[in-house]
Amino acid sequence: MEKKTEDVMWSERTVAEIVTENHLTTEIFEKYGIDFCCGGNKTLKQACKERGINIEEIEKELKQVHQKTEEPKDLNQYDKWELDFLADYIINQFHSYTKDTIYRLREIIDKVANVHGERHPETLKIRQIWHELSGELIKHMQKEELLLFPYIRQLVRAKREGTKPKPPVFGSINNPVKVMEAEHKHTGDCLGEISTLSNGFNPPEDACPTYRTMYEYLKEFDRITKMHIHLENNILFPRAIRLEEELGNT
Repeated sequence: MEKKTEDVMWSERTVAEIVTENHLTTEIFEKYGIDFCCGGNKTLKQACKERGINIEEIEKELKQVHQKTEEPKDLNQYDKWELDFLADYIINQFHSYTKDTIYRLREIIDKVANVHGERHPETLKIRQIWHELSGELIKHMQKEELLLFPYIRQLVRAKREGTKPKPPVFGSINNPVKVMEAEHKHTGDCLGEISTLSNGFNPPEDACPTYRTMYEYLKEFDRITKMHIHLENNILFPRAIRLEEELGNT
């Protein structure tokens, strides 16, 4: 890395920038409840102030993570990848995971709500949120896979070949990006509500094995989805917007 850890001014950097440079820092932000995907445009100082967190504690932990991963080979350099490769990676790694988990979790959540709903009404609310969210996520990913991502690939191909890309049906790429980001925000809000209802994905003492499995899956889904949104909001979309501007296709 070009900058040594001790030279980094953490407080004035955005949370998204910190995570983009080293994705292992996501564990720190999750620990302190700092949004690094939809709210990643805030500086570390702003994020800590809003949540009443001692910034020095986080800076200390960030430094420790960077000391363990000083070489680029230790990290996935998502921001260095070609945009078409990154788009395919998101589909293969995150969209596939999301689709598989949606249906697996739906069955488990239904079972837990049916059995434990009377004693633990929060499971009924979780079921309601999950059914609504999962349907929205399927449509969201379809829009990305059928409209937005193919256009991003077209932009990359045009730059490589020195040609001008065909204008998309949606006008500027800013239009679908705004829609995707709004839907990402809604997804984050829903997952936040589920986290609150589940006491941070911590099952009650009388929870059966299926109940505990449900919270384990939900916790994993929450973590992976935040990384998924981060890659799109903070890396793929901004770079695609800049590429479109560079090609004069706005």
